[in-house]
Amino acid sequence: MILIADSGATKTDWVAVEKDNSAHKYETAGINPYFLKPYEITEILEKELLPFLNGSRVEKVFFYGAGCSTEKKRFVIEEALENVFPAGRFEIYHDLLGAAHALFGNNSGIACILGTGSNSCYYDGNDIVENVTSLGYMYGDEGSGTSMGKKIITAFLKDQFPPELKNLFNEKYDLNIEKILDATYNQPKPNQFFSSFSMFLSENISHQFIKEIVLTSFDEFFENQAGKYSVIKKVPIGFVGSVSFVFEKELKEVAKKRGLKIERIEKNPIDGLVEFYKNKSF
Repeated sequence: MILIADSGATKTDWVAVEKDNSAHKYETAGINPYFLKPYEITEILEKELLPFLNGSRVEKVFFYGAGCSTEKKRFVIEEALENVFPAGRFEIYHDLLGAAHALFGNNSGIACILGTGSNSCYYDGNDIVENVTSLGYMYGDEGSGTSMGKKIITAFLKDQFPPELKNLFNEKYDLNIEKILDATYNQPKPNQFFSSFSMFLSENISHQFIKEIVLTSFDEFFENQAGKYSVIKKVPIGFVGSVSFVFEKELKEVAKKRGLKIERIEKNPIDGLVEFYKNKSF
C-alpha cells in the first residue's frame, strides 16, 4: 500500500492506494510543521488515520504539506511518519508542488493555492522554477480565507459595516473586541480563526460591501503574487483550494480584468495527485 497526503492548515486529505489500484480516502486534522511537533503529528496519525488502515503494511508515503518548504520542516514530518510507519519510505514535498502536480501533471503552468492561506508558483512540468514568497498570514497570504477574514474583522472592529450587515454578523457570531483579541494573540492557530469567516463572506456575497472585500483580496493576490511571473500570459493558470472553489465567479472576474484566463479550479488537489501517481511504479 502507498499513501498520498495533501495537508493544509485545516485538514489533511489521505488516499490509500492498494496494489490493485483501488483507493480509499480518509481525512485527519491539518498537519503543519510550523505549528506541530513530531510527537503531536504522531498522535494525530495514530488516532485519526491508523485505525482505518486495518494493519495494512504501508510501503511508501507521498506527503505534500503546507510548511514543508525547508529541509528542517520536512524532517519534522518524516520523524512523525517513521514513528507510525517504521517500514515505510517517505517523500515529503511542499503543498505548492502538490498543487502543480494535481493541476498540470507533467505540463507547465502557474499553480496557485487559495485556501486558509495562499501561494503560487511557475511550474515547468518537472519542478517549481519560480516562487513568489507568500510570507504567511502575518505578512502575506493575499486572497486567502485568512486575509479576507482579517478584512472582515477589521471592518467589524472599526464599525465600518453597513447596518444591515452588522446585524447579520452579530446574529451569527457572538464576538466582541476582547474575544477577538484573545483569539488573535492568545489562542493557537489564529489563521484558522480568521479564515472561519469565509462562510459569512460566501453567504453574503451578493452584498456589495462583501463582494468588494473578496474582489480586493483577489486583486491583491494577483498584484503581489501570481502577477509577478513573466510567463503568466503564456502558460495555463490553475487554482486549488476551498476559497478559489467557493468564489470561482469573483476570482475569474478579477483575472479577466487583468487580461488573464483561469483554465482550471479544483477544490482539493488529492484526486489529481492520485491520478498523477496512478501509473507510476514504486
